[in-house]
Amino acid sequence: MKNTPLIHILPQESWHSHAAIVGNKEGLTLLRELIDAVVNGADVVSSGKMSGGVQVFCNDGEGYNITVLVRPDMSDVPLGYTSYHAKDNRDYPEWLKQAISSSEASYEKTIIHG
Repeated sequence: MKNTPLIHILPQESWHSHAAIVGNKEGLTLLRELIDAVVNGADVVSSGKMSGGVQVFCNDGEGYNITVLVRPDMSDVPLGYTSYHAKDNRDYPEWLKQAISSSEASYEKTIIHG
């Protein structure tokens, strides 16, 4: 898997626990490009779109897309805790479902605006 963008996003188990983003140089460079795109004006970007359809991978070979969004109001975004006692069982809001599904449906090398 040489030169394959590898990223593991390890969420918090519960309040105040540690989270980590671990990746190889190719994966972290792609993540930085995604973040730079939204910081510089895009509302939503996806790894599949930024890399011409190439997904990122876990080190077991399973591919996935990373979607990065700018959202000033985070009140309707479910918390990412994974432990049963801290898990937020709210559904994703419609705007987030739409952003994720449009990212998965299209692998053009474009940035989604709006």
